[in-house]
This record gives sequence, C-alpha cells and structure tokens, in this order.
Amino acid sequence: MIGVGEVVRVTEPNMNLVECFDPKLNECRIVRGCYVKAILHEARRSFMQVLDQYTLADAAGVGALVTNESVASSEGASEVAGSGGGK
Repeated sequence: MIGVGEVVRVTEPNMNLVECFDPKLNECRIVRGCYVKAILHEARRSFMQVLDQYTLADAAGVGALVTNESVASSEGASEVAGSGGGK
C-alpha cells in the first residue's frame, strides 16, 4: 500500500515552510536567535506523522475511514487547543 506521507515526501521534497529552512536561500537576519524555526520543524514532523498513518486508499474513501463528523470534531478540538497560545 502507498502511504500519503510517502506521496507528500516525493512530491514536496523540501517542505520548506519558511526561507530559513533552506540554508542556501536564507537571508533572515534573526535566524540565530529565533525560536520559530524549531517550532515549525516540530509542526512539520507532527504533520508528516499524521499523514504516515494513512494510505491512498484511506484518502480515496475506501472503507469510509474519515467521516464528516470526525473532521468537524477534530477541527473544533484544534480551535480550542489553538486558543491557548502554546505549550
């Protein structure tokens, strides 16, 4: 089976969310003292871990793995979690 995470890694090889992820292109002046880069690296790892849990068959709806209710539930939970500001 083909994993969703595998597909994303092949089609988006660098996943550079911000310019400081690429040392060759980075021109950020605050990179040495910035914590955003570490936070975004953690978020990207978490994102890929979730994608790794699913196959293309899951994404195509084979077996109806994801329902509208589970999506709405997770969106509501993320909104509540996001309102706290951080760890």
